[in-house]
Amino acid sequence: MDLHSHSTASDGGLAPDELVWHAHNQGVTHLALTDHDTCAGIEAARQAAKSAGITLIPGIELSVSWAGRTIHVVGLGIDPAAPALQAFIKQVQAARQARAEAICDRLQKIGLTLDWRSIETHSIGRSHLAMAMVAAGWVKDHQKAFDYYLKQGKKGWVRAEWPALEDGVAAITAAGGIAVLAHPGVYTLSHAKMRALIEDFMAAGGEGIEVSTRAQVDKALQSAAERARQYGLYASQGSDFHHLAWRWRSLGRLAALPPELTPIMSASQLRPYFKDHG
Repeated sequence: MDLHSHSTASDGGLAPDELVWHAHNQGVTHLALTDHDTCAGIEAARQAAKSAGITLIPGIELSVSWAGRTIHVVGLGIDPAAPALQAFIKQVQAARQARAEAICDRLQKIGLTLDWRSIETHSIGRSHLAMAMVAAGWVKDHQKAFDYYLKQGKKGWVRAEWPALEDGVAAITAAGGIAVLAHPGVYTLSHAKMRALIEDFMAAGGEGIEVSTRAQVDKALQSAAERARQYGLYASQGSDFHHLAWRWRSLGRLAALPPELTPIMSASQLRPYFKDHG
């Protein structure tokens, strides 16, 4: 089971159908496609899942803002066509395009010409700009693009302007899904700030937290598991798979959830989806 993955509909390296077959080859029985701020790959993935004989859970990973920070919220078991979710996606896509244009304008001022409109994707992001910079020969690899130009403090940095956390959670729940706080271990927050984030997330209607995101048990898993216990959150597991070369995010290679936690798959919000599509 892997409940967090990306395809070429956003910033992944495999097309939705290729992702599904890779999941099948990895022994994954349940896969959630959770592309960044788009549902564009779900139908192709769903058709491939029928052939591959695995369960495809429609999902999304929304970019939201909380206390001046970018936070990611995964939605599982969503109706991709839900009007509230589509309205939110439209808002975020406008923010993504505005940011990409602003980044390209900044790069232009230092002699690096890049047209974000020429990049084929449903959800433009800095990763796409980084790959375009590699293709143009300006940098050696994706990471160098961030290190030299795209991360905070560099010439191409532009702060993202995402909708509020509560609006993202509301869009997911309005689409019949369950909202999950994605990869809590990546946020550099104090204990007090993390507590505030989780409390605000739950107040908005969030009910899950990613616990298992790696193949091995580590401090991040132990910390997330403790928060799931403390707050009574459903526990999710997902690799955040993007590219085959990123072996630290191998699809389906995840540590087991601690047995005392309640798995996200038991969440009542997901049951109608499985009844209709399982």
